[in-house]
This record gives sequence, structure tokens and C-alpha cells, in this order.
Amino acid sequence: MARENDAPPQPPLPCDLLCEILAKLPVKSLMRFKCVSKQWNSIISDTHFAKLHLHSSTVDPALTRHRLLLPTRTGQEVISCSVNSLLNDPLTFPENVDFMLRHNYEILGSCNGLMCLADCYNGDVRLWNPSTRLVSRKSPFMEVDDDEIAMCHGFGYDCVSGNYKVVLVFPDPSSDNLHRTVTKVYAFGDDSWTTIQGLSFLGDPTNGLGKFVGNSLNWVASGAREKWVMLSFDLGKEAFQHLSLPDFGDDIPEGPIQAVLKDCLCVCFDHEETHLVVWLMKEYGVKESWVKLMAIPHVELQIFGFVPHIEPLCMSEDGVVLVYTTFVRAVVYDSKVGRLEFPEIQSDKVWYEQFIYIESLVSPCF
Repeated sequence: MARENDAPPQPPLPCDLLCEILAKLPVKSLMRFKCVSKQWNSIISDTHFAKLHLHSSTVDPALTRHRLLLPTRTGQEVISCSVNSLLNDPLTFPENVDFMLRHNYEILGSCNGLMCLADCYNGDVRLWNPSTRLVSRKSPFMEVDDDEIAMCHGFGYDCVSGNYKVVLVFPDPSSDNLHRTVTKVYAFGDDSWTTIQGLSFLGDPTNGLGKFVGNSLNWVASGAREKWVMLSFDLGKEAFQHLSLPDFGDDIPEGPIQAVLKDCLCVCFDHEETHLVVWLMKEYGVKESWVKLMAIPHVELQIFGFVPHIEPLCMSEDGVVLVYTTFVRAVVYDSKVGRLEFPEIQSDKVWYEQFIYIESLVSPCF
């Protein structure tokens, strides 16, 4: 016989509501919560929930699930720290990230929480999720001559085929035309690389790492008659196209680079060695949608008069930007008040690159 003080059992939450609640949690908590019940384990392990969680992380205006990845100089150790902490706190404590690969590697890009890694010794690529610590199987060996060096590379998700793809562009050794290329494409899960010959890649890219926007990888390159062009490789069509750059007016750009802020393509260039001017394409592929977003002063970032390489990495909803620079390890710029800040990353490890990724449950294994 039930006692008067016994509360009736609570009805279980509807599955849709439970998914919405769980999607707001960080990956580390979700990995622990798999042990709560068979139902929770099934939900968290489902690919549809991974997409829901990724969307929730991507649209978060506070960037609470965006992280800065810092590979160390050994090439075998990685640390990461919260972007939200860097934007709001003067001191940030990074986390060590378990990394099982034992060879030196190069990061070819990040997309949907997955990092694309190239093994410098074995000539293959694989995917790695820093949040879940899962690593994909190796791709087939990519056949290139020993003296061939990629002009540029990139990694992204082809929404047409539903495949993650990595792209490497090499000069065509069989052609006298310096702009003719050999492009190698690998769709993760396939058994071989696709080689595309004869594509024209006008000019030399100013930054070899292509930026993924609009189902395409994008590079700024030098064009004819001392002009700059934006080159785009469509991952669905697997072909190059040109995008129109903004009308710079009297600001003659020197060595512009591509970047991504708020899921929009940007072009950044140094103006009179005083500011980094950032233009943003609000609607991908539409020239008229280019707007001048901000000008980041870099006088305080110079060392012995040298201007460092500067690249905006991400921007919060209130206009605070995390900036990459070769001279200063972490820089934050508040575009509303025009103030530079220098948060400290408390670590005894020395890193040489910085990449942004989003915490996600997306599996790298296909």
C-alpha cells in the first residue's frame, strides 16, 4: 500500500523535447550521459542528433562551443581552449587533447567539428574529431612526385553528394603554362583519389589554406595586370570559378587573404601598414553584397617595425573578434570600441598554428 507522502512517478519526457534539451549540452557532458540509460545512449549516438547538436553549436551567438586548436611544435601534441573564454577573460587555461597519431601531420582544414590531417610521411589523409577523439581510417596513398608541393589545399563538406572532401592543387608538370594545374580530390570513404587535369588556376594564392563557404573552397590569388582575383572550387561540380572582389576604391590592397566570419566569406588586406581592412560578402557569390566590415589597427602588434600576418578567426554577435597573428599568440579586437586586448593562454607548450573548430558529435568514420 502506497504511503500518502509518496509522489507519483513523473512521466518520461517526450523524445523530441529530450533531444532539444540534450542538444544544448557540451560534447564532454553528452559522452558521459550515454551511460544514463539505453534511451539516452541511443539518442546521443544517432547521426540525426549529431546534426541537431551541430546546428545548435553553430548558431550559438556566444561561441560557447567554438574552440581554438593549437598544435605544438612537436607535431604530436595538441591543446585547445574555449573561444568564449578568450573573448571574455584575461586568462585562459587550455586543455590537453589526446592525439593518437605518431607521425608529423599537417592540418588541411576544419569543417563541422572535424579536422582533416595529412600525414607528411605516408602521403595519406584522415579525419579527426578533437571532441570525441575519434579518428578515421587512412585514405589510399596519394601518388605525387617527391618534388611536387601543393600550391593550395582545403577541406569541406559537399552538401550535394553528402561527402567530406579534401582538395590539393599542384602545378601541372606536363604543361608550359604556369597556370595549368593538377587537382587531386578525395571524398572520405572512397577507395581512390580523383585527379583532374587541365584546370586553370590563375595566379598564386596569397594563403594556401582555402576557406570553406557556399559549398566551395576559396582562395585570393594574384591575377593579370596586377589585379587580385577570388578563386572558388565548387566541391559538387569539382571545378574552379571566379568570384568578384569588392570595389576597393583608393585602398590598393597588398597581399589580401581570405577569411570566414559568421559563415560569410571575407577578404582582408593591409592598409598603409596601419590597419587590417576586412570586407565581408553577405550573400555568397553576389558582388553587390560586399561590405566593409571593420579596420583592425595593428600598430600595437608590430615587432621591430614588422607587420605580422593577421587573420580574423571568428566573431561574436556583439562584434568581438578573435584574431590570429604570427607575433602575438592571442589577440582580441572589440570592433565597437576599437580596442585591442591580449588574453593570456596559460600553458608551457609552444604552438605554431591556430585553428577554429566547433565541438561536435559528427563521426569521422565512414
